[in-house]
Amino acid sequence: MPKPLVASPLQQDYATLTATGNIAFYESCEVTQLFLCDKEKRVYNLFTLASFEEKPFVATDKQFLTEGMLRVTNTLSIGIQRYWLTLPEALITFDTLLHTNKWDCQGNTSLILPTLTPLPKQFIPASDSSSVRANAVLKNNFDNGAYLLEFFDESKEYVDSLFAVENVDTLNKLAAQVKAILPIDLAVARDRLGNILFEFPIHLLASTSQALKQWNGVNVQLGWHSKLTSLPDCLLQVEAKLDHVYTGSTIDVYGGQASQPVIIGNITGLTNIKIWRKNPLLLLSVFDGTYVRDIGFDIGIINHEPRTFLSQGQKYEVQVQSAERERSLQSRTYNQHVQNALYTAEREALAQQLAFKQYFVGSRTEALTDLRTLLNRHGKRGAYLWDPFLTAADILATLFFCRYDGVPLRAIGSDNKATKTVNSNKGKSPAAVIQGEAAVFASNVLSKVNLLLEFRLQHGSYGYAFHDRFLIFPAGNDERPLAYSLGTSVNSAGTSHHILQEVSHPQRIVDAFTQLWDALADPACLVWKA
Repeated sequence: MPKPLVASPLQQDYATLTATGNIAFYESCEVTQLFLCDKEKRVYNLFTLASFEEKPFVATDKQFLTEGMLRVTNTLSIGIQRYWLTLPEALITFDTLLHTNKWDCQGNTSLILPTLTPLPKQFIPASDSSSVRANAVLKNNFDNGAYLLEFFDESKEYVDSLFAVENVDTLNKLAAQVKAILPIDLAVARDRLGNILFEFPIHLLASTSQALKQWNGVNVQLGWHSKLTSLPDCLLQVEAKLDHVYTGSTIDVYGGQASQPVIIGNITGLTNIKIWRKNPLLLLSVFDGTYVRDIGFDIGIINHEPRTFLSQGQKYEVQVQSAERERSLQSRTYNQHVQNALYTAEREALAQQLAFKQYFVGSRTEALTDLRTLLNRHGKRGAYLWDPFLTAADILATLFFCRYDGVPLRAIGSDNKATKTVNSNKGKSPAAVIQGEAAVFASNVLSKVNLLLEFRLQHGSYGYAFHDRFLIFPAGNDERPLAYSLGTSVNSAGTSHHILQEVSHPQRIVDAFTQLWDALADPACLVWKA
């Protein structure tokens, strides 16, 4: 007798997530598809999102969301289409993709896909894209979160050209065009290019919470879906951490009420609440955050005589008050002492990682050593130095210390009134400045084996004037770049107070550097190239 077919774990997950009443009451599936088209009219997947919805299926209603194709490169353009599937059609599409690596659009399997890697189910917390990047490409994941079954394009073979450094600006413009049409930001979640996502939003439960007055637990409110005929068995998991120490933790059985207090002992610090469905075992809601406890208030004495003054010929009045301030808590609590200690530990850790470090007068050697450390720690893909006062001597003291051969080392300096004064170039033309810097390289570079370095100078109408100083480490494909704000020019590093710190949004810095670099491609801007 033949053995019964056993569903794979992903098929089991799909069945669990779509089952009526487990996490929602789905009735249709909306498909949003971004596709690449080449000159031969072949169509490749750029990004596909299949999001399940509770609204009834009406019609496939296939729509193209752009009037024409959006041009990406000389050989590629993209289109965007949207349509709806019934739940049986969505299941066929999922199974076909899982077993044959083909996308079945109501019998049409012409979409070209690379070999996709199916991932185990993921829970994506409700949040904005700045803290959970996956939400930048999901549909309205603002409430309780969503489950995700993702087919990942690890090879990026059909979208790889979009990751090339020379196409970064193109990808950003493309992402902006898409974002103007859809709430999808490919610039934030560019690692998802080539992927296919099945999104299962959680609509079964809406929950909120407040701190108990004694600050020893939380009160959890639970609002259930109107279509539920009986409440599911659930667990309420609550824990709090301060300085990586669990200050309280418990798991309570849900009692079926609209609100339930959960005592854990202490919720000072970061509180995490998870609401679990027991059968099947699924997360229904997640909360991570802190509750407001200490409220400060001002009791400054108002001075009835306003401050009156003129600014650029206009009269202003400002009501002033004393600077006295009182807080509702007269003395520091234990958690304030812990937080102060945390700040000290964090500051020391950041300094060790060179993510944030201060320099003072007399620390020139230390500052240059740290820059060389960063170059050898992160320079496997190359390094870019961006500094208006940059000279050949500065480059010899920094980029030349990058130990990786054959990687692109790029530098941009500037020639203007300020830099001429500092660099002793008063009265010299840009051509003379360039000639002098090139001579420094010529007399100091003894060997150029596997050196791939170029120095360009911004001047006059070439490019644009700039002020900030950065050390940048580009990334290949979908890796994350790094960028450091130097706080001062290389020529004065460690000679006065300045701060070296890692930049939060490095790709924007890479993009800006690349834009100016391309604008300085004229031979009149080239100082030296190896």
